[in-house]
Amino acid sequence: MKILDIRGCYLTIDAMGTQETIAREIVKAGGHYVLKVKKNQRILMADIKAFFDKNATSDITDFFDTEMEKNHGREEYREEYREYYISSCTDCISDKKKWDTVKAIGMVVVHKWIGDKQEVTEHFYIMDTEMKAEMFVRTTRSHWNIECGLHWRLDVIFNEDRSRNREGHSVANLSAVRKLVFNMAKMDSSFGKISFEKKLTRYRYNFDNIENLIFCVMPRLNF
Repeated sequence: MKILDIRGCYLTIDAMGTQETIAREIVKAGGHYVLKVKKNQRILMADIKAFFDKNATSDITDFFDTEMEKNHGREEYREEYREYYISSCTDCISDKKKWDTVKAIGMVVVHKWIGDKQEVTEHFYIMDTEMKAEMFVRTTRSHWNIECGLHWRLDVIFNEDRSRNREGHSVANLSAVRKLVFNMAKMDSSFGKISFEKKLTRYRYNFDNIENLIFCVMPRLNF
């Protein structure tokens, strides 16, 4: 966190990053956070769930819902509908000393239909600043657009989910390499407007294209 300028930025992290030390570091650096809460913070999740079970439709909760969305997932066609709830009432958090930076809590209820089967899931969040439901929608959706888009490509194009490497640090190392290759190839505009898959094919069958990416394209980019 110390090497990043996050002043005024909203950081979204999945549940593995929902730690009180990380939350404090973000706030200390001048940033804001929207962190997902799962069972790795079981008590906090139970506190938030209990609050919204009782107060989801009350005046102390801001609400926003989406239109029905039609998506083609990895396996089949589905429809989704989301409800967003957010409140600045954080007295429900039992360990206030641990979560002293939390100023708002949120819940997203996802209604999903795959064929004739309906599934309802609840997702819980903590934030360091008060916000309207519309802002809550933008931050969480931006996170998942990146997350799902990247993971889908890593799985479909790089076969990440089918990888069988398990030795030592190989899982983390290969994951980092795949993400590096993905980002480098995505920034390469030297081929004009062609698909990501066609770029990879050109790298695969002509080493000159890889050399051009590393020694010509990348040095010209402004990070």
